[in-house]
Parts: sequence; C-alpha cells; structure tokens
Amino acid sequence: MKAKSERSISLYLEWFLLLFLAGILSVLFFVVSWFVIEQQIDRYYVNRNIVQNYNEKYISKLQKYVTKQGISLEELQRLDEWIIHNRMIYLQIRKDDKWVYCSDFSMDEIQSEAYDFSPYPSDSYYDIELSDGTVQVFIMGMYSYNAYTIALVADIIASCLMFLVFTMFGIRRKIRYINQLSRDIEILEGGNLEYEVYTQGNDEITNLAKGLNAMRISFKNQIREIECLTKTNQEMVTEISHDLRTPLTSVLLYAEILQNKKCTDEEEKQKYLDKIIKKIQFMKNLSDRLLEYSAYHVEERHVQAEYISSHKGLYDELSDMCHYLEEQGLKVKADMQWEKGNILIAQTSHFNKCLCILKIQ
Repeated sequence: MKAKSERSISLYLEWFLLLFLAGILSVLFFVVSWFVIEQQIDRYYVNRNIVQNYNEKYISKLQKYVTKQGISLEELQRLDEWIIHNRMIYLQIRKDDKWVYCSDFSMDEIQSEAYDFSPYPSDSYYDIELSDGTVQVFIMGMYSYNAYTIALVADIIASCLMFLVFTMFGIRRKIRYINQLSRDIEILEGGNLEYEVYTQGNDEITNLAKGLNAMRISFKNQIREIECLTKTNQEMVTEISHDLRTPLTSVLLYAEILQNKKCTDEEEKQKYLDKIIKKIQFMKNLSDRLLEYSAYHVEERHVQAEYISSHKGLYDELSDMCHYLEEQGLKVKADMQWEKGNILIAQTSHFNKCLCILKIQ
C-alpha cells in the first residue's frame, strides 16, 4: 500500500491539531449543554409553588432554631449564627410595621441609617414565635444555587470526558496502526520477505513503514545476489577442479614413462620433464584463479586473442595426446609436418584444456 500523500506531516502537529479540535468540541459541548441546563433550572425555580415550598421549609427550620435557643425580640442578632449555616437565605423581620432585623445589616446600622426597606406583599411574610412575642419574617433564598453548582460540576466533568473521548479516538487510530506494523515486522522476522509492510498516512510512523519496506527489498536483493554469487562460485570451483584433473592425468602419464624407463635418450627425458613442469605450471595458474575467486567476487573478464606459430600452438599438445593414446594400447599414426604460418588462438590455456579433455574421453 502507498501513502495517500507524499508530503510528511509531523506527529507533533497531528497531536496538536487533535488536542485543539478536541478542546474546541469540548468547549462547544460545555457552552451548549450549560445553556440548556440553565434554562431548565430557571424554568423550574421560577414556579411560585416551588419557591413557596422552599420558603416554608426554611421557615420551619428557623422556627425550630428560635424555639430551641429561646430567642427574644431583643436577641434577634443571635440569628446571625443560623444565617452563617444557611448563607443562601436572606431574612427581614418586622414587628408592628417596624423593621427589627435584617440579615445583611446589623441593628445599629438599621437604626442609625434609618433604612427604608421596601414593603413586600402581605402573603410574602411568615409568622415566627419568639420567646416574648410574634414577628413577621420575609424570607428569600437562592434556592437554585445548589442546582447550579451541581449542574456546573456535572457539565465540566462531562466536557472533560468528551475531551478524553475525542483524544482517545484519535490516538486509537495510531495505536492500531502501530500494532499493525508490529504484526508486519513479526511476519518479516519469520523470513517472508515478499510480504509488503502496510503504510497509511504521511507522518513519521508512515516514514518508518516505508523504511521497513525499502530495507525488506534491499535485503531480498542482497540475498538474491549472494545466492547468485554462491552458485557461480560453486560452478567455478567445479570447473577448476575438472581443469586440474586433466593435466594431472598427463603428468601421471609422463611420470610413468620416466619411471618405467621407456625413454633412454637424455634429450627425450628432458622433453618429458619440461612437459611435466609445463603441466605443473598450468595447474599452479588454475590454483591462482581459485584463490582469486574464493572471496565470492566475480569480475567480468575480456579474453585477449593472440597469434602464435602453428608448431608452437599445436605440436606439444598433439604429441602428448599421441603418447597417451599409445600407452592406452592404441596405434597412432601422426603427421607432425607443419606449414609455416600463424594461427589465432583466443587463449592458450583454453585450447590446452580442450585437448586434455579429448585425452580423457
């Protein structure tokens, strides 16, 4: 598979864009959800019956506190302690149309400044029994405060979860791709170099996958070259071994002639010794070639043709062949008269090799 785009994008940029997009979506979710929740809370607490139920609930609590503490008209400031534990409640208390207590001001401030509190509808007051009489209490509370607080915390948590979900969804794609690369590498480790590593995207991980594919192809080509060189080397060793076998046969033949004293003329003996030395030199050249190719390195060689005299090019080898055939019990009639002139031979060693093979056959 090939990547859709050749332009590489850094993982840093991808992660930044992912986090930025997740943050934007989370903020939008928070704003929209908070608007809806706020509308629902306001709609719920705007109901007069709901507010009245809360008022009656806290008036009941206040009455219990006053009765338990035995608070009188002169001791209304002691209600400050109850207000501290119920901070969302606002109280105004009057006695005979005169304000005697306000939870936001002290009695000294009320008396010195002569605050003129706006009158409220008569049904907004509740009677409270003090230890020395009855007073009218106006109560007002931020009853939706707890609901707003709980809703705000829940909305923040939901938005954070939304951010994590978006982020994990983006990371999950990369993790799945990394796991796919891990499985592909295991396949390559098993020796299957024909398997192509899957690539997607255009970031550093994609570049890694492309690098693995390039390494796989390079390694496969190297193995193919090594196999080819090994095969060539084996063929070369086999060929040189065969080349060594043919001159060894001639050397053995000449040695037997000298050993059996079939040749008494000193000049002829020297001729056979020269032939033995020549064959040994030929075998040495072959062994040098074997060392040259032992490092699995095969170089292209260009054979240089040469002109040599007919007598020099053919007489020695054909004479050796005649002696060999006579030793094998064959009758040989040879005409060794050569016309003057030169013959073209590509390489003397190859020509000698052909004649040696004919001897063996």
